[in-house]
Amino acid sequence: MPEQDIAAHMEMDLNALRVLHRVVVDAHDRWSGGDPEEQNLLAAMRQQLYAALMENLFQSGEI
Repeated sequence: MPEQDIAAHMEMDLNALRVLHRVVVDAHDRWSGGDPEEQNLLAAMRQQLYAALMENLFQSGEI
């Protein structure tokens, strides 16, 4: 199975999701260069984590 076809599923509470999103945003903003695909991956992760965070905040009634 090619590496890009492997999926990982994680379960975490809202606080852990907030921290993970913040870490990925920081890594994307401070990306030091190198393989451009890494920057694209960080951007995609940033967007997906933001969507997950907003969905969870909405479901919890925080927004």
